Amino acid sequence: MNILDALLLVLWSGIVILGYKRGVGGAIWALVVFLLLPIMASFGTITGWVAVLITLVVGLGFSQGLAFLVRNQVESILYKVLGAVMGGLLGAVLVTSVVLSFPISASGAYPSQSLQPAVYEMVSKSVFQRSASWVWGAPSWIQLFLVPDRVQRQ
Repeated sequence: MNILDALLLVLWSGIVILGYKRGVGGAIWALVVFLLLPIMASFGTITGWVAVLITLVVGLGFSQGLAFLVRNQVESILYKVLGAVMGGLLGAVLVTSVVLSFPISASGAYPSQSLQPAVYEMVSKSVFQRSASWVWGAPSWIQLFLVPDRVQRQ
């Protein structure tokens, strides 16, 4: 395990804790992110600022709706565990997306050797990167969630 793995593990655990603390709200939040991810990934064809604006408006709308739905939430351990599980799934998607976001070489090798030597060594020796390498051969609907910018548009 190297520093990249440690940072990704902290990120993942932070999302799990956030889901746990939010309970049902965290579970619904993760579910909404999963549902909106393919829609947001399709914004890659429009200007960056427009995509950011649309994402902010949609995110703000859902967060306000979520706050309204779970305003009287019962504090149950079952709800907190549900939030933690959904946070764990969302964290896994985020960590996998981050670890697979480095450049690919022209020959298809990942990561590209054009990276700085220290970064190349860190990414190539990452436990998360090696365990996520199956994504490159996965169906396109899975790749859409994990590496949306690398999915070939039909």
